[in-house]
Amino acid sequence: MYIDDMNREEIKQFADSLETSFVIIDEICNMCEKTHEVREIWEDPTSEQKSAIMEIAWANTEDDELHWGEETIKRPVDEVDVEEEVHADIDRMTEYCTSVDQCITDIRELKKDVAAQSIRMTSLENDTAKLLTKIDELLEEVNRG
Repeated sequence: MYIDDMNREEIKQFADSLETSFVIIDEICNMCEKTHEVREIWEDPTSEQKSAIMEIAWANTEDDELHWGEETIKRPVDEVDVEEEVHADIDRMTEYCTSVDQCITDIRELKKDVAAQSIRMTSLENDTAKLLTKIDELLEEVNRG
């Protein structure tokens, strides 16, 4: 059977029958003319074929794992990407810590302001109490007088 005669659903079924990820079988099919050639490459690919197939398969999926029969192939990790991610994480944590430190400083300042307001309120309460006492004294004098 010629690959060109197979529709996408048939290729998917073929991939399922081989317990292989669709993107891998799809790429093998792109390399072949006949289905028996697909099976031959699937069963015993050269290292060059497998590398080329996997490179295109990874480009065509966001999955982190692909299956080639019983073999599970994990997406290769680019060390440069990992290093960039680590630096980005450090930058985010530094920003977070800076903003947390600023929040702590702001809260401490607010606490000082509240304490100062409380002292002023206590002073006002004392002054008010003194005024009320003075008013009471004046009222007594007026009533006696």
